[in-house]
Amino acid sequence: MQRPLHTPPAGSLRNWTVQWPMHRNQVLQWGYWFDQPPVDFSDGVLEGERASPIAVTVLDPVAEPAPVAPAAHTAPVTPVRPAAVRPATAVATPAAEPVASPRSADPVASLQARLDHDLGAGAVSVELMPGSNQLMLLLDRVPLVREDGVRLWAVLRECMPEAQLRWMQAALLHACRFEIDSMSPDAAFQQATAITVQSSRQDPDASADWQALWLRLQLRWLERQGTAARLLGLVRLRASHALLSRQDALPVQLAWLDTLHAWAASQQGPAALARLADAEALCGRLLSAPATTALGQRCLAATLQRRALLERGEARIATLRRAAGLVSGDAAGEPRAAAGPVRR
Repeated sequence: MQRPLHTPPAGSLRNWTVQWPMHRNQVLQWGYWFDQPPVDFSDGVLEGERASPIAVTVLDPVAEPAPVAPAAHTAPVTPVRPAAVRPATAVATPAAEPVASPRSADPVASLQARLDHDLGAGAVSVELMPGSNQLMLLLDRVPLVREDGVRLWAVLRECMPEAQLRWMQAALLHACRFEIDSMSPDAAFQQATAITVQSSRQDPDASADWQALWLRLQLRWLERQGTAARLLGLVRLRASHALLSRQDALPVQLAWLDTLHAWAASQQGPAALARLADAEALCGRLLSAPATTALGQRCLAATLQRRALLERGEARIATLRRAAGLVSGDAAGEPRAAAGPVRR
């Protein structure tokens, strides 16, 4: 393998390219940017963002779309809102069942009912972010075309409190995997990341949720990259994770656990086992806290099942038995883990 075409000077890391011949005249190249330091959520970094809110460019939650005007240029798209249905005659008709508001006791079921009612069953699914009460979205198809995005955002604007719209905007960009026809994937990723960093500073009480969402956005972005760039990015993400002020909070721990699982899936042999060992250590911390013992059992069982896929013979059998014991509640006399999401 050839040496790097460019060696960064001592004390600095620059954009560099590695090349080596694959077969015949084909050459594999990749570039990776190292100049940016790990993201720091503490005050003082990116100073000035407090006074200048991030411009919303995906689906504006505040400004009403301009009316369609005859012009040579493409007119802006007007949100599609369900029209009120009125009977054609005075004959009494059965009233439609009321759709629950997402601000009621069960935000997941309420918002899901409204989305199914307005957008069609299965178009958008709602779930809680692991370890948190914040809502996340799942789309049945990507990329998110603008017409569908406008309709979805109209529902969210009508149903969600104003304070939650910034969260839902970042969650929507995560759900569509940054594939939205109104901007490039890189611009969508940068916007979602900026929302989480700024909001984490402006809302310290919810900083754990914002930092967990930031981790999930980073992982979703790295999943779009090739293997080499993804592995290099995960190394950098580990350095950024170490700087998080709320890395011991449950939402951040579970987001990092998912990252470790994805990291192990991108590697093989001892390298993958090392990442799963990190995941087991994290599960051990969950098991040691009384409030998260049952959750730790489930997480550890899932991690052991991943480890068993990499093992052979007696080691694999022992790992599977240990995982089965955690699921059945037989390990160390622990009770059977309760199902369902964990809420703070």
